[in-house]
Amino acid sequence: MDISTSFRSFSYGIRYNRLGGIAAPASRDQFQAFVGQHGGDRYVKHFTCWNQLTVLMYAQLSGKTSLREIKVGWACWDSRLYHLGLTAVKRNTLAHANRVRSHEIFESLFCVLMRRCKAFAPEELELDIDCPLYALDATVINVCLSLFPWAKFRKQKGAFKIHTLFSVTDQIPTFLVITHGKVSDIRAAKANAGLHVLPKGSILTVDRGYVDYTFLHDLLQAQTTFVVRLKKNAQIVRLGAHAPPTGEGVLRDERIAFVLPDAIAAYPEDLRLVTFHDDEHDIIYEFLTNNFSVCSGGL
Repeated sequence: MDISTSFRSFSYGIRYNRLGGIAAPASRDQFQAFVGQHGGDRYVKHFTCWNQLTVLMYAQLSGKTSLREIKVGWACWDSRLYHLGLTAVKRNTLAHANRVRSHEIFESLFCVLMRRCKAFAPEELELDIDCPLYALDATVINVCLSLFPWAKFRKQKGAFKIHTLFSVTDQIPTFLVITHGKVSDIRAAKANAGLHVLPKGSILTVDRGYVDYTFLHDLLQAQTTFVVRLKKNAQIVRLGAHAPPTGEGVLRDERIAFVLPDAIAAYPEDLRLVTFHDDEHDIIYEFLTNNFSVCSGGL
């Protein structure tokens, strides 16, 4: 939604109520407590952390991609900004605030809002399982290396990764970590406990980028079920059938073990391998899991 368009589309009395309403779930008093903890408004006379938050929300919702765009777009409503207790913002002022103020202020606010979102989240998906289901993955965001020198990715390209633990049951993210682009998915998962320490009995689904036998064994020890695609170069031995295949598209349901000494040392227990054929795309998938009780069709 273009916020600038919405400003023109509604009467004067409603225009800024919309942006103010978006900011309403963020408790001003609680936010100021976070600001005080990190000294965000120390020696500040005009452009406070709350002002900065409001401007950044405007920029995000209106699709602004540069400081100049934010400044020009914000200035268009200069005579009406008093509804939000704001005035026009200069590029240097916003850039300075973004550079020197602690990101932990906004991170703390995010965590508070995330907990509140659970109360407004859509009804839980009707799944054939009785335990919480999570998905762990990462996405790469390309950025300009000269503007974000910390976002190391390639020699002449910058990027950062957002590693996300998503609650499939609640349909909202549970945990987010931002790293530079060179950090591998499994390295970020290992370094941040919030990405893999889940309630006992949970199910975690991941892609092949997270196939690390030590990591998988840690999940086993934490009583977390994992479901991951088997790497093509994995050295395994098939110990025999676990159960007759059940469910449409299931080809095999087997018990397997690793062959290489390092793999055996990292994960000495047996695993279950379910082979599935996707008729629509004519692709065969092999799913590795430590759960031996769920039917193969359910996996």
